[in-house]
Amino acid sequence: MTRKILLFILCLMMAATLAGCGEDVWEDNYQQNNEDRDIGVYADTAGEQDDEGDSGKAADSREILSVENFAARLEAEYSILLEDEDGVLSGAAGQMLMGEIDKGFKLFSSGFIRKMTDFYSEYDSQFILRIKQAPYNGDQGIAEWEDDITIILYYDSDPELNGVTVPVMVHEFGHAAHFIVEEYIGEAQSESDMKAFNGDFSYDKDHYDELWDEEIHGAVFAYDYGMSDYYEDIATVFEMLAEEPEKMHSRLIDTRNEPLFLKTSYIRGIMYQYISNECYAIFEPLYHAEEYWRQPAA
Repeated sequence: MTRKILLFILCLMMAATLAGCGEDVWEDNYQQNNEDRDIGVYADTAGEQDDEGDSGKAADSREILSVENFAARLEAEYSILLEDEDGVLSGAAGQMLMGEIDKGFKLFSSGFIRKMTDFYSEYDSQFILRIKQAPYNGDQGIAEWEDDITIILYYDSDPELNGVTVPVMVHEFGHAAHFIVEEYIGEAQSESDMKAFNGDFSYDKDHYDELWDEEIHGAVFAYDYGMSDYYEDIATVFEMLAEEPEKMHSRLIDTRNEPLFLKTSYIRGIMYQYISNECYAIFEPLYHAEEYWRQPAA
């Protein structure tokens, strides 16, 4: 696919997207998601004034959500089955981890996630979010579609190894969403489309970390792992949008990074086309970058 064709397709996608997602809608959606992120697990209530009329101190009363209620909410809202056979969420870090899961979901619209679970249900596949103790091989997360579509997040008390985090969860959801797109366009077309953005760079599963130079490869790939194959290329774009939205925005408005901008726009476009075109906050950095790119050159 030539660059001119890609640009034409992306312009059409952007026009269709922005027709339904105006700036006010996007900003309201993103602001509301940010406001909601800390109340998914805890209910904060302000303390009442005392009898003497003193202003008193606002009591931070935190209502702890049980794992059972949290699981019931995920199933009711998204048709996602939460599994925690290792009891990770019942442990000391459980409330924090449920908060991370909640933040991850809030980066997408409920309609987007519902479209995903509805798609998989047509294949008699239950959507499962499984929390497990971290294995010794260093895996933080896995997304796999066999009989069911399963996202596994591995918990480790070491923050550097812990996979029950927003970026890892969003990375794996990126895989799950990509699986759906490939059912429509096929693996060959999906790989060809992604390679079209990479110019002279080739995927290298064995040496990507040795080859990585952010000044060079950061114009095309989000993270070094994205150089390993086209599946990780897509998932790491999702990951960076979640983990470092300000840095991603800075990259996307830099004209030297046009391949990454076009790639991110393409990923957003296929998600809208094949899953749901509702507004969701994960692509907020891209939306504002598109505003920048539409401005006439000085």
